[in-house]
Amino acid sequence: MESSIATLAWTQAPAAAPTRTRWLILEPALWLSATISATMFSGNWGLLGVPIPLDRVCFGLTFATLALRTPLDASFRLRLRPVHVAMGLALAYVIVSAAVSGTLRSHDGLFALLDRFGLVPFVAFTIAPVVFRTRRERTVLLVVLAISGAYLGLTALFETVGLHALVFPKYILDPNVGIHAGRARGPFAEASANGMALWVCVVACALLAARVRATSTRWFVLLIALLSLGGVFFTLTRAIWFGAAIGGAVTLATYRPLRKYLLAATLVGAAVVTVALVSIPGLASSVQQRASTDATVWPRYNLNNAAVNMAEAHPLFGVGWDRFTAVADHYYQLGKTYPLVTSTAVHNVYLSNLAELGLIGVTLWLAALVLGLGGALFRRAPPELRRWQYGLTAIVIEWAVCASFGPLAFAFANTSLWVWAGIVYGPTACPLVLKSRAIRAAASVNGGERAARASA
Repeated sequence: MESSIATLAWTQAPAAAPTRTRWLILEPALWLSATISATMFSGNWGLLGVPIPLDRVCFGLTFATLALRTPLDASFRLRLRPVHVAMGLALAYVIVSAAVSGTLRSHDGLFALLDRFGLVPFVAFTIAPVVFRTRRERTVLLVVLAISGAYLGLTALFETVGLHALVFPKYILDPNVGIHAGRARGPFAEASANGMALWVCVVACALLAARVRATSTRWFVLLIALLSLGGVFFTLTRAIWFGAAIGGAVTLATYRPLRKYLLAATLVGAAVVTVALVSIPGLASSVQQRASTDATVWPRYNLNNAAVNMAEAHPLFGVGWDRFTAVADHYYQLGKTYPLVTSTAVHNVYLSNLAELGLIGVTLWLAALVLGLGGALFRRAPPELRRWQYGLTAIVIEWAVCASFGPLAFAFANTSLWVWAGIVYGPTACPLVLKSRAIRAAASVNGGERAARASA
């Protein structure tokens, strides 16, 4: 008898409740949740005096604790679904493209492959049903995201109102670190990355508030959600605003159980924005300036045109992974109604992948997105995952909108998106099927108990 690894009852774990130490050390849900949270410092660990990226360490510990939970007599076989084939082919293609282009060993090319294209997110998708197989383990993820939202929301508020003494870490205030100085950019040192992470935390807080029983705890979680929502606004990033507004409205309007909250959510969102504009000096003028500026639109026009020109010149295979900046000067063209203003990366993920990977590569990548994210969104989720599917809709829409206006090389946003999708997709997201004598014995006992109850 075979059992999906995502549904195995780890028989080596003792029946007694685990101690706090054992929980911290042996719980994969905590380590994968910590992986997502720690990515907010990705790329800036050295500024904190940390010599190694702790988010990668947590990701490795996720696999280590999963291995400790696996029965000693376990054996595995592959059960590939179309989504796994699409992911595997897409990853194989981009690795070959990077190797041929000479960018596989470069710092930027490697980390773009890991976090932007999807190696780490795809792997996280496949293990998410195993790691978060129970309600308690999924609650761990929500709690970690809520704590992250409280930190990111408070930091965004402190940055916006000028309470710089309370901002931690201090590199957030350094204009020489990252981009978007003067906006709420958090530990990412990038406003768009901060806004997308805050939106994920808003959605997580909504789910957490729906499942807690204590009224005081529920209101506390909702307060964190409002704080995170305010942080989304404080990023002063139009793509983040549009993505959150569209994602929230579409999600609440699409699902019947949520429609009764649409008006209240709209009023709450408007109230948060109004109170912030009225109470924070200078915020209204900053918002008006950001909403009306064309300075950030011009580079996007030029970058998008250059990407299209690359795709036309190299339609099948593109110019090579992470090669856009190196060859872009040959593909820019002067627009008729806007100046030639350039930047370092295409502010559109779809065009970026088309230019660098060609039609073949972008088709494989889109197939992985459609089968993975679309498969999770449009499948009939079991009742315990129905609310997770609602939340995934809001997150996917935000991600899709922001992908049209930014490079989206954000580890937090990409990893949390695919982990969430893996949870909703269910056990079949994991391609490994487990065989175990202990599992067969447990299944036999459970089957006998069910037969006895039926006959009684």
